[in-house]
Amino acid sequence: MLYLRQSGQIAAQAPVSTLAIAHAHAIVIDDRGELWVGHHDGLLRSIDGRTWRPAGVSGDVMAIVQSPDRSSRLALGHDVELKSSDGGNTWTPLAHDLPGTDVHGAQEGANGLYAYVVGQGLMLIQDGAHWSLVGPDRGLDVGSLAVFPGPPSDQVYLAVGGSLIRSPDGGRTWNSAVGAGNGALGGQVRAVATEPSNGVVYAATSSGLFRSTNGGTDWLRLPFRESASAVGVQGQRVAAIDDQQRFYLSNDGGFTWLGDQ
Repeated sequence: MLYLRQSGQIAAQAPVSTLAIAHAHAIVIDDRGELWVGHHDGLLRSIDGRTWRPAGVSGDVMAIVQSPDRSSRLALGHDVELKSSDGGNTWTPLAHDLPGTDVHGAQEGANGLYAYVVGQGLMLIQDGAHWSLVGPDRGLDVGSLAVFPGPPSDQVYLAVGGSLIRSPDGGRTWNSAVGAGNGALGGQVRAVATEPSNGVVYAATSSGLFRSTNGGTDWLRLPFRESASAVGVQGQRVAAIDDQQRFYLSNDGGFTWLGDQ
């Protein structure tokens, strides 16, 4: 019965909107429930996922995060380092000492804010002023970064070279997080997102959308039939974008989608 029910959901799956963008890089559902999409040419925002408006940012946005002191919202990406102190209504250049300006993912952990800088590696800022290198350059294309905050240590995930790797110690050592056998990820990994409140990791791949409740040791394929290019999560609310830039929302962890109803 479960198989038949999920098969029906896959067949009925429908998006809540289609975005007029070239390519999505990141989705964030913020603490107020507002939706943000970083894409190849800027940043979009929405209250309900159905209607969208530009957020006043141009350029290739790869991450939308809070500043370490929680006073500002940051938009980071390829030659994009901006901050907003008014909830994303206006943006100004971010002063920083990053060793490069091509940021491919960022997220906060217990130890500070992590960001991956192409050609440099994984960076961490703890004092709000100075970035330090905590993990080497991976030498392959990094498309997304996600963090499970410690204790004991922050667990950092990178979607890199079509695969997924995890560091259990804040970027010092790395291992595969694609699983094995029937519990392995399928397809090329494009993006990763974490929900610390319930210990779930989500992976967007060319074969669909997957979730893991044990840090990436085993994965469950969700009833999402399209190739997924981006994923975001807040509690049980999951957002995904497919290769045709269609936007999907779920309120139950990705098992059913609002467009189905």
